[in-house]
Amino acid sequence: MRRGSSAGLEFRRNLRRDATDAERAVLVDPPESHLGARSRRQHPVGPFTLDFYCAELRLAVELDGAHHFEERVRRYDEGRDAALRADGIRTLRFSSLDVLKEADGVPR
Repeated sequence: MRRGSSAGLEFRRNLRRDATDAERAVLVDPPESHLGARSRRQHPVGPFTLDFYCAELRLAVELDGAHHFEERVRRYDEGRDAALRADGIRTLRFSSLDVLKEADGVPR
């Protein structure tokens, strides 16, 4: 999905509107509260939409639901992280379950 496409924009709007419980738990504080810099939610970078992205730090924070632990999805995530790393973006991944238990431990 291209960053500027209307389908991509609508996709990201839906992701923001239909936030997961883990995303809602992280959103309690202002966006700059943990990273010391502003982050964006459901932000496009190339063909990817990142759960949280801080451009200043070139850092993606991903909140992974149970399906991310399936082999096929895990391999996709590894490739995605490698592509982001090639563009100088580091990725931190957290289990949604861990986030729901301890949202304060997730940078955003």
